[in-house]
Amino acid sequence: MEKNRVEVVIDGQIITLVSDENEEYMQKVALYIDKKLAEIKSSKSNKPVTEHLRTLLISVNIADDYFKSVEKRRVLEETHEAYKNEMNRMQEENILLTEKIHELQSELVVLENHYRTGEKKKPPQHSKKPKPEKSNKVVNFNPGKV
Repeated sequence: MEKNRVEVVIDGQIITLVSDENEEYMQKVALYIDKKLAEIKSSKSNKPVTEHLRTLLISVNIADDYFKSVEKRRVLEETHEAYKNEMNRMQEENILLTEKIHELQSELVVLENHYRTGEKKKPPQHSKKPKPEKSNKVVNFNPGKV
């Protein structure tokens, strides 16, 4: 694959970047670095900032952004997993409730037929399934909390 050559402006200097990435992406990266440089330049400091110190400060700022992004992604992935688990639980509950609806509808048909025919004896009783036990399990679920 041919590499892309893109001229970008960083700190007032035109620099040619060579990359597999597209021009729009490389311009975006250059703009990000340029903004970080501007932040360092605009900060009020009693001491003069050497090129070396400026480079270190920019590196620290970029690393800070990176680690915050990694943490945010981790939290989003956990939230996504919680949503998936909750959705699966709800789908299982939906299946059980749908089965219960079908059972009750069948029972209703039997009862309607029984009373329509005028039978005096009790209608046949369906075997009742035991109700599921309520779980005491508590799941901490905080959607939207990032």
